[in-house]
Amino acid sequence: MQCVYKIINKTNGKFYVGRTFDIVQRWKRHRSLLLLGQHHCTHLQNSWNKYGENNFDVHTVQMFETGDEVEDLRLAKTLEQEFIEMYKPTGILYNKSWSAETGVSKGEDHVHYSKMPWDWMYSGDISRWREMIESRNMNGENNPFYGRTHSEETLKVLSEKCANYGEDNGFFGKHHSDETKRLIGSKNRGRLAGGKNPSARKVIVLGEYFDTVKEACEYVGISAGTFYKRVRSDDYPDYKYVD
Repeated sequence: MQCVYKIINKTNGKFYVGRTFDIVQRWKRHRSLLLLGQHHCTHLQNSWNKYGENNFDVHTVQMFETGDEVEDLRLAKTLEQEFIEMYKPTGILYNKSWSAETGVSKGEDHVHYSKMPWDWMYSGDISRWREMIESRNMNGENNPFYGRTHSEETLKVLSEKCANYGEDNGFFGKHHSDETKRLIGSKNRGRLAGGKNPSARKVIVLGEYFDTVKEACEYVGISAGTFYKRVRSDDYPDYKYVD
């Protein structure tokens, strides 16, 4: 027997999808890790911390009981993968992985260790994979924060966390003189930019080769900060520098 389930955030509708042969024990395990602040899915953990336990429920999507354990597992994996492919591009899925096969294994224990994304993400035409990656573009109206502004309370928190914010910044209220601007301009003039810069690091992201980090970020639709976090994380083996 296999069960595909969802852990749903009742406040915003976001959810985590998974599969198990024992939904009761699996939910107890999820809940225990979340209460301890040790859940492997950091996105789900952060939401749990923010909204609280009472705002989350677990729901059974479908049970598979064909009498054949191997077939039940295959059907469950297929359905879980369909959910991932359908909902991850929309931003409402908590799952970190794009594959129902990966789980939380890392390194050589990972089922897709040393493979490239197109070897396992999707079957069939790679153009479908490319379209899904491009759909993750968060620029302009695609950004969930588009047209919104921080509240006064949020701005206060940000200012407290930023040591050099506002009047605490040594340059607060000052401006560069024309002479300083001229010197800065003369130093930057003629510098090699982008891939022409010999110090620029080439990268491979999601199987694509880029001359600079900036080009990779623009292609995927993420910030440079997000890229640097991913390239240092074991959770993103498809983000790496070219040696």
